[in-house]
Amino acid sequence: MKIKKSKNLPIEDKDEKLPKSILFGEVDLEHSHIKGSLDCRGTEIRSAKDSKALNLRFAKIDNSLFINRGFAFDGQIDLSNTELKNLFLRIPKGRRKKSPLLLIGARYSYVDYDKPVTDNQVTSRKAPRINNFASIKARWTNVFAFRSARWIHLDRGANNFRQPYEQFAKALIHNGEAARARDVLVLFRPLRYWWEKLAWGIVQGFYFLGMRVYLCFLSLIGVWFLGGVFFEYLYYNLGYLRVSTNPYRPTIDTFELSFQRLLPILNIGSSGDYYLEPFTPWYWQACYYVHAILGTTLLAMLIINIARTRKGSN
Repeated sequence: MKIKKSKNLPIEDKDEKLPKSILFGEVDLEHSHIKGSLDCRGTEIRSAKDSKALNLRFAKIDNSLFINRGFAFDGQIDLSNTELKNLFLRIPKGRRKKSPLLLIGARYSYVDYDKPVTDNQVTSRKAPRINNFASIKARWTNVFAFRSARWIHLDRGANNFRQPYEQFAKALIHNGEAARARDVLVLFRPLRYWWEKLAWGIVQGFYFLGMRVYLCFLSLIGVWFLGGVFFEYLYYNLGYLRVSTNPYRPTIDTFELSFQRLLPILNIGSSGDYYLEPFTPWYWQACYYVHAILGTTLLAMLIINIARTRKGSN
């Protein structure tokens, strides 16, 4: 352990009193084996911003690592290839371009973070409304920062730069949060090249529409309604949509047509007799077929999400 200077000061935390230790320099515990837990609560490590404050590379911790309540540091915390059971961390305040936690190769079974205390817990029930709003905003900011894995240092130059995100998802699955794990792997998956971002953006769009049962159901209703409006405009205003049984443009129910194309397994009315004119512009034809593809995809995702709900994994 490399420590230039240290001193102890008393400190009060919101929930409990913790002794505070101020360390100057780098705490080097590389290749160490800690038979128990490493509790850094109430510790402040002052080192150069470009250097490491706590080095736990290739270390093994039999129990837990606490780098959350009352822990402050300058620089980085290196947990590369560290093996431990439980990780308790603190979400840094403000937006940072790069997180100070280096986690490539780290393995853990459980991870959690400090939840901010609401005003009703530290003051009377007659707390000002603006303070309650600020506490709720701070809480959801921390929740999103944790679930989106913003606390992970992203180094796209490394060969296995996706490993920390996959490990985080694995810990969430181990804790019974399979839906959150899928969100991490799909919505917040780190990408390196622009063509990966473009292709994966399409996948993320489909996933967002069907990530939960209620979102998938609402998306299906929205596509049905927009399809009805689109077919009405295509039929009555542009004249590109025709009926094979009656070419003289009779009155039709465009919302029935939208429902039929979303659920092709049902055969209602004469919806199957509709077709587009050969001279229809390509962009209208694309919208016509994308509507059916969206309906089929969302219907399949709705059935899958219902099955997951029955198993308790959504």
